[in-house]
Amino acid sequence: MPQTVPEGFPDQGAWERARSFAEVMLPDALRTRTGTLTARGLAHAAADAASRQDDPVTGVSLLVMAQDHGLDVFNDRLDDRARALLEDEPLPLLGEPGSMWQIYQDDRRLMETNLPAPRQRALLAKLPSPLLDDYIDEEWIGAVPDRDGTSRAAYFRARLDPASLTDEEIDLLAWPLERERREAGPGTEPGRDWPQDWRLLVRLQAGDAKAVAEEWSELLPPTRKLLDALRVVRRTGEVPDDLVADERLWVLLERLVPGVRSTSNRKFNGWIGVRALLRAVRLMHRALLHGDDETAEQRRRTALTVAARLRHHSQPVRWEAQNVHAYLRAGQEPAESLGLLEQDAEGRPPVQEQLGGGAMATLRRNRSFLDGRPHGERDQPLNPYLVLGVADGDGDWKKAWRALRKELDDGGRVRINRAKDMIEKAEREQQEVLRFAVPLAPQRWSDPVGTSHRLELPPEPLQRLTEPPTDSDRAWSRAEAAREIITRATARLSPAAEDTAALEDLESSTS
Repeated sequence: MPQTVPEGFPDQGAWERARSFAEVMLPDALRTRTGTLTARGLAHAAADAASRQDDPVTGVSLLVMAQDHGLDVFNDRLDDRARALLEDEPLPLLGEPGSMWQIYQDDRRLMETNLPAPRQRALLAKLPSPLLDDYIDEEWIGAVPDRDGTSRAAYFRARLDPASLTDEEIDLLAWPLERERREAGPGTEPGRDWPQDWRLLVRLQAGDAKAVAEEWSELLPPTRKLLDALRVVRRTGEVPDDLVADERLWVLLERLVPGVRSTSNRKFNGWIGVRALLRAVRLMHRALLHGDDETAEQRRRTALTVAARLRHHSQPVRWEAQNVHAYLRAGQEPAESLGLLEQDAEGRPPVQEQLGGGAMATLRRNRSFLDGRPHGERDQPLNPYLVLGVADGDGDWKKAWRALRKELDDGGRVRINRAKDMIEKAEREQQEVLRFAVPLAPQRWSDPVGTSHRLELPPEPLQRLTEPPTDSDRAWSRAEAAREIITRATARLSPAAEDTAALEDLESSTS
């Protein structure tokens, strides 16, 4: 007598085929479901058995066998994915965004395809960290994960874009190196773990020209390019246009070669020239304080030579030159000095629109100072601040006076005490110190403010903190994709899914 074909099997042959599978793989299902066995129930038993496998890939293999024996465990999409997974060839079966199938597929294609940033971020959120560190080292992943407050996201952000980290993320990672980079500036003492780039750049920020001559063997390409360019400047005395365009590099360029020049930037050449002029005057006064008249005379002649070279520059530059020339001649030839303050070398008066109102006013005051200076004061300093070696009008002049008093002989002390007395007398009378001001416009020749972007310390990505990935790490996305296939197969065979399908069939038949 032929056996009854359980519900859901189209014929005896289909049932026999499914039973041959179940007898080997699902013996418990056959024993417990006798009399109530259905094709759907047997398929559900196969899904249950698959979910209990230690290795989800083995579970998928079981479901493929069930499908091949006539059990409807998969729809077409799951069937395609399951067979591709067993071959470990997920391409080109696309998955839904965020699905483990998509993660598995992108994991496998990463080394061959430049994935869009959102899909790279999905991998960063899911794959084992050691595997991701390999991918970052190989530069297969470059997209930066979004900030979410977790240490995992902060870690990969630190590896990919350390400059984007918040202070909270730096604290979360307990990573002092990035904080040191952010807080570094001119004069910062390099840390023990600093890369060579940082060590060089922080010295260049401070204007340490000696660093250019030293050997640096482990620099990043941008830093190496900058160093090579600075070495050319040191060798030739000329600045290329791209460097001279960055005013915040000017102090460093000046320290590399005090007489450095540009073939195209007149503003830079004027700035360098005026500063050389002022430096010569300061050194002249320093030599006088130390009783070195020969050196003082050399510095005076240097200043006069520089002033002569600047006589045909722009209005601001030429009048600084005229002003210093007048200062240097005032002791011997007051009338000549007054003439120097009235007309330039071309016989023209200053042009206020080009010189600037502040410089013009100082020039007038210098003329008035010379014109009204009594003959009995010829031994008094023209400018007590210059004698003390401080900036004109510097309120902290006493600090310099105290330091000089300790190093000078009696003759030098007489000079600085005269300068001190002049300033203190004006302070007691609450008046401005009457003096010959040098320079006319100090702010114009001062150090440019800020650090050049070329000298900023480049972010140093966090070094990986993981060991090399294990075989389990490498198989993770495949195993998770297999788990997803089993979960979806189980869901489509559940009673709820059956009720939904029946309802949809009923609605379609009555419509």
